[in-house]
Amino acid sequence: MLRRANARPALAFYAWDEPAGAYLPGPGAIVSGRRVKLPSSFDRRHPRQVALLRIVIGVWLVGLTTFLCASGRWWGVLLAPFAALHFYLAFRLLRSDPR
Repeated sequence: MLRRANARPALAFYAWDEPAGAYLPGPGAIVSGRRVKLPSSFDRRHPRQVALLRIVIGVWLVGLTTFLCASGRWWGVLLAPFAALHFYLAFRLLRSDPR
C-alpha cells in the first residue's frame, strides 16, 4: 500500500490494512480512534442542534409510518428506513461532538 510521509495510507485504503482502524481522509472528528467525516460545516459547528433536529424528524417519521400502516396504507413502511437513517446520523453526530 502506498504511504505518505506521515505514515497514513494514501487515498486508497482498506480497514483490514490498519490494525488500529481505518484512516478516512478529509475533515471530521475522531471517534474511537478513527476519523469520521461529518456531512457539512454546519454539522461541525452545531452538532447537538442538528442531532436534536434529526431525532425529531425520526420520531415524526416513525409516527407517520405508524399512522399510515394503521389506516391500511402499507406503503408507509417505506418511511421506516429513512427514520432509522435519521436516528443513526444523530447518534453519529452526538458521538463526534467533542464537547
